[in-house]
Amino acid sequence: MSSDVVAKHDEKYKEAFITTVVGGLRNGYFEYDLITETTDFENAMKGETYNFTKMVAKRTIQMKVLIPPIAFKDVVNLFMSQITDYEKVFGRIPTQQEIEDKKAGSDLK
Repeated sequence: MSSDVVAKHDEKYKEAFITTVVGGLRNGYFEYDLITETTDFENAMKGETYNFTKMVAKRTIQMKVLIPPIAFKDVVNLFMSQITDYEKVFGRIPTQQEIEDKKAGSDLK
């Protein structure tokens, strides 16, 4: 017996450029907050000259994701495969620590 599958976007569907993911293991599932970060330059532009020490980073939790272990394992495998493909095309993705070390002028490997 064959049946049609209908897929559609939720009424509240939106896209967000996620910059941070925080969370972890819970009893029976994984829980993560997906966060975006933007820089607000409005305070920096007040006055006769720009004062970039007054700019503000704004973080917004866009969504909480709850994932059962079996689905989480599938997501991890999908992401690892896509990261491998991405690095073949665009080169190695540095770790966050490598980026921080480079900003600080460190040569730690």
